[in-house]
Amino acid sequence: MAINLISQELLVATASTVIGGIILTLIIFYIKEYIFPLPKLTGCWHVRMHTTKTSYGTYKDMELDYIFIVWLEGNIIRGTCEKTYENSKAQKKEFIGKDRRPGVINGYIEKNYIKSDVINLHVLIDDFGRESTYLLNLQSDFNSKTIITGTFSAMVANQEGYVTFSKEKFV
Repeated sequence: MAINLISQELLVATASTVIGGIILTLIIFYIKEYIFPLPKLTGCWHVRMHTTKTSYGTYKDMELDYIFIVWLEGNIIRGTCEKTYENSKAQKKEFIGKDRRPGVINGYIEKNYIKSDVINLHVLIDDFGRESTYLLNLQSDFNSKTIITGTFSAMVANQEGYVTFSKEKFV
């Protein structure tokens, strides 16, 4: 009789643990997917980089515009881009058709539940007569569906500055 009672208690304890685990898993899944989802980045973005620091004076206060096409694979970001506009001390030029400078985008999202998410992008662009490398760090309010801001650094002339992502084309 005592063994039968222990078996029933063990069965009840095991069942309640399994059911509690399932409920907890569903709650965590709901929170992750619906309360703290990944930013919705997939699509076309107009990107403006404004150089604030550089080792080459001609690039100081330079603005570069790009079109980024990005998609998410979980928290991994992939995409392509094209340079569309440059406004520097050396030139003010719109790049059209075959004159556009193509690039490749790779990155990831650091998912944070207590503080803002962080998006890190590594961009390689065939520009300036060679391949250029940019690192973009976005830490803004990703709930905005139209504008995201952050900073960038580039190996070309040791550039640093800020970057703006917009669903709307810059004027």
